[in-house]
Amino acid sequence: MSGPVQDNREAQALLPAQDSTHNASESFIPGMACGIASVVRERGNGKLVDKIPVWESFMSGTFIVRPKSQPEEALKDPAVDREFIGRLVRAFYTRVRSHARLGPIFAGEIRDDWEPHLEKMTDFWCAVILKDGSYHGRPVPAHLKLKTVVEADFDIWLGLFRETVEELSTPSVATVFMERAERIAKSLKLAMFFRLPAALGPDVARTRARE
Repeated sequence: MSGPVQDNREAQALLPAQDSTHNASESFIPGMACGIASVVRERGNGKLVDKIPVWESFMSGTFIVRPKSQPEEALKDPAVDREFIGRLVRAFYTRVRSHARLGPIFAGEIRDDWEPHLEKMTDFWCAVILKDGSYHGRPVPAHLKLKTVVEADFDIWLGLFRETVEELSTPSVATVFMERAERIAKSLKLAMFFRLPAALGPDVARTRARE
């Protein structure tokens, strides 16, 4: 069996045409690339069959194969450039640093070295929104080591991010930022908290699928 998906285009690929379903007891492995989670199903001979977003319907024991999605495009808005994204990042992390729950988590990791982090996050959001390729980090491993983070923290993170983008941008621009932020949060939650029952064996997978 192959390892996690590494190519972003592969990680986003879904089977075209009709839907089909697959039992959770089949051979599945989690894949993660550029913050996008997928599940890869393979035939016995190792040939790749399909890739499915794991959040579709995992706990039901059935995976739905959706039509192939179109790749994200760069947001084309004259008001949204690196300067704007830099201001947004700094305004957002000002909120984060003063938040009773998130502030101590970030302070424990970043301490007083905030400027490099803010520049890295500006690169990240430029890559997400402008598709300029400026970010070359690995966000998933960085988040996996955060042992004090719980799933509910992502809701707080999204709430603060929504407040920031709605304050600084037009509704249409805020919508784009939030759609991508929500997808990123979902993927990171899957990477940090999702455990695939099939990895424990088909009997466990079937039992948990019925729960």
